Amino acid sequence: MDGQQQYADAMRAFDAYYGTRRAAHGVDWPAKRYAEHRSWKVFLKVAAKCADAGRDVERFVSTVVERSPKNSDMLTPNDLLTARAERIWTEHQNDKKVDAAGKWGYFVRLVIQIQATTGQSDDAILATALNVQFPAWFRVLYPEAMHDEIVTSWGEEALEDLRADRDLVRFLRAAMPAKMEAFERKMGVIDGL
Repeated sequence: MDGQQQYADAMRAFDAYYGTRRAAHGVDWPAKRYAEHRSWKVFLKVAAKCADAGRDVERFVSTVVERSPKNSDMLTPNDLLTARAERIWTEHQNDKKVDAAGKWGYFVRLVIQIQATTGQSDDAILATALNVQFPAWFRVLYPEAMHDEIVTSWGEEALEDLRADRDLVRFLRAAMPAKMEAFERKMGVIDGL
């Protein structure tokens, strides 16, 4: 990994770490950003470790922060480099076997939890990139009506997500046929089903 890519990935790790903590606990972002931050070297190490393992650094960091048994308001950047973080990630990968209805239910509960703590609307929660825990497909399909800002920001990624998960597409087509039809009309048909 070249230094420029590692720096960019470390910035993504930093944003995922503080964005997830803010969403879960209202923890403020640090006054110092990126390379000025006291834990910057840790974020560089996390970026390198994720690159070596072929992982998306944002998903790794947000997953570890969200699922850590230690409250994420007490979690430090150093905790991202521990064996416990690796176990959390591995368990998360195994949890991907959860059925589509389980995924949908998990994210619905998460939106409701964030609404209860912040008072924000679901559109506001899903439109912001700070809430890194939501996949693009959920951001686009959860709101009552298609939200143009969300579709513009997340539509292409949502289409890629859905093309990669046929079981999820089958579930969504059965559970919300009108939304899926509107999505496919706007973004393109998901072939092969």
